[in-house]
Amino acid sequence: MECTILDLSHVVANMPQTENLSFVGGDMFQFIPHTDTILLKLVMHNWSDEDCVKILWRCREASTYNDEERKGKVLIIDMVLNRDEDEADMTEVKLLFNVLMTVLLARGGVGCRELRKNGKGYFLSLAS
Repeated sequence: MECTILDLSHVVANMPQTENLSFVGGDMFQFIPHTDTILLKLVMHNWSDEDCVKILWRCREASTYNDEERKGKVLIIDMVLNRDEDEADMTEVKLLFNVLMTVLLARGGVGCRELRKNGKGYFLSLAS
């Protein structure tokens, strides 16, 4: 099996290549190398719905071989919030993770100044 990891150029610039592992610098919104299978692990929650659609279109382009008329697979691993079946602590962890991702990756210059727990839940103070 051969694996290729796509990440930003500065992230993979000095990564050592091996016989079955290679690193490609790039932007998944611009280009994803052709492949049989694409694995997106904890990626989709970082982006808006519109950006997720763009990523999935790039995945479709990368996993379709026109000359062979076959399509590859896209595997998405991410957290799923299931309030009915998850225990309360697990739901809380997932919700906090979602808030954290929203705050850390917020567009428009909004960032987190403070996140603390009070008697009723969590309090999030946003910096403008």
